Amino acid sequence: MRIGEPMTGIARRALATLTVVLCSAVWAAPSAQADPPPWAPAHGYRAKKGHKREQIVYVAPFGIDLGRCNRDLLGSVLGGAAGAALGSTIGDGDRRAVAIVGGTIIGAIVGGSIGRAMDQVDQHCVGQVLEHAPDGGPIVWTGDGGPRYQVTPVRTYQDPAGRYCREYTASAVINGEPETIYGVACRQPDGSWRLVN
Repeated sequence: MRIGEPMTGIARRALATLTVVLCSAVWAAPSAQADPPPWAPAHGYRAKKGHKREQIVYVAPFGIDLGRCNRDLLGSVLGGAAGAALGSTIGDGDRRAVAIVGGTIIGAIVGGSIGRAMDQVDQHCVGQVLEHAPDGGPIVWTGDGGPRYQVTPVRTYQDPAGRYCREYTASAVINGEPETIYGVACRQPDGSWRLVN
C-alpha cells in the first residue's frame, strides 16, 4: 500500500490490533513519575483549559519502568507490527516498511554468546531498554529457553553528529556460564538503535 491509497482490510485489522495492544500496555502500567528520555517528543508541562498547568507523567512501556522487559507483551506488539507492516510501506516506489515500534534495533546489538543466545524478542527488549531506561537502571528478563539477561544503560550523550548514544553493559547467564559485555549504540533518525562499538 502506498501513501494516498486506501488501507486493505488486513492492514486495517493489524493496525487496530497494534493500537489496542499499545494502549492496553500504557493503561495497564502503574503511574510512575520519571523523566522521559531527551529524544521523547512530549515532555515538560502542558496547560489544561481553565486549570493549573500539570506535569506530564512519563511511563516507559513493556515494564521498563518497573526494571524488567515484558517479553510476552513485546512479542504481541511485534507480531501486530509485522502484520501491519506487510500492508503498509512509505516512499514512492522504494518499498521501505513503516517503522511501527519505537526502540527497534538494526542488526544484533549485543555481541558474543549473549547476542547469539538472544531471539528477536530479546533483541527488541535491548532496544526498548536503550529507548526508555534511565542511566544506571538495570533491566532484567528471562529469555525463551531460560537465559536470564540484564541490560544497564551506563551513560547517555550526544555524538558530534547530534545523535543520542548510550553506553551500556549486558550480562547473561547462559548454560550456567556468566558473561558481561560493554557496548555503545546510537539512535538513528528513524528511532532505531545501531551498534557503533
